[in-house]
Formats: sequence, structure tokens, C-alpha cells
Amino acid sequence: STYSGLAGNHDRMTGDKKQSYEGDNANTIINEQICNLVEASKSERISVIPVGHNDKEIRMEINGVKCKFIHGDDIPKVDKNTLSKLISSDNEFIDCLIVGHWHNFSCMSENHGRYVITNGCLSGYNTYSKSFLCSSDASQTIMIVGDGQIELVKDVNLA
Repeated sequence: STYSGLAGNHDRMTGDKKQSYEGDNANTIINEQICNLVEASKSERISVIPVGHNDKEIRMEINGVKCKFIHGDDIPKVDKNTLSKLISSDNEFIDCLIVGHWHNFSCMSENHGRYVITNGCLSGYNTYSKSFLCSSDASQTIMIVGDGQIELVKDVNLA
């Protein structure tokens, strides 16, 4: 198993979710603690992708599929066109871009068999989310990656 974590807008140590201080978030502490636990347990079954203080994105190859994970709270204008630009904005071919922060699941195919996936939200809707017209149920995304291809992307409703 492989673990890594990304910081989100509610993880800021300053308490101001609008601030975006690289490395100044609860995720930095959580990642360090998980690294310490894996090292102390001498587990050979768990590997941790170190993100250090650059926890804005995770890049990893899974069974030959190049994936990029981002939280997405710092994307100025978020729409389908923005996501299409994000998957090709780096000077590297990415097969799958997985974006958090949207609170709604979507899976869009792109050129050359690539995908852009936005995740739902584990907590579901509340009074705050309803204020910006987001009333989706709690959900989690599952992705199965076979040999060099994405075989399944599924939104699992947790409500």
C-alpha cells in the first residue's frame, strides 16, 4: 500500500482557509506522523510518498498510468475548460488528473484516453455548503487501474 496526503483549504494552521501557505497546514504534521509510524513499525507493506512542504500536488505512476492529484482550492476559475487545460499544462504527459475541493463527482474523458476526475466530499452537505448551492451527499471515489489503463472510476454514495 502507498500513502500520501494533500493539504486542503481547511487544513491551514493559521485558521484562515483563504490563506495558502505552503507547508503551513495540518497535513504536513499528519504526513510526518505517518512516516514515523511506518518507520517505527518496520512495515514493508506500506510505503509513504514524501511530500515535505510541497504538498500542493502528488504525482505517481500506478501500474503504468501517470496520475496527478491536486486539491484544487487554488484554481482561480474552475470549470471544464480549466480542467482540460490543467491536465496538459505541465511539460509532461499525464494520463489522469484527480481533483478535490469540488464536492461533486465527475469523470471526463480527454484526448488520448486521458481522464479528469473530480471527487465528492466525505462529509456531504451542511449549512455552509448549502450557502453556495452545493448539497451533494457524502461520497468517495474509487479508481481501479489495470496494466497501463484505467479500468473503472466509480462514485460511491456514503449517505
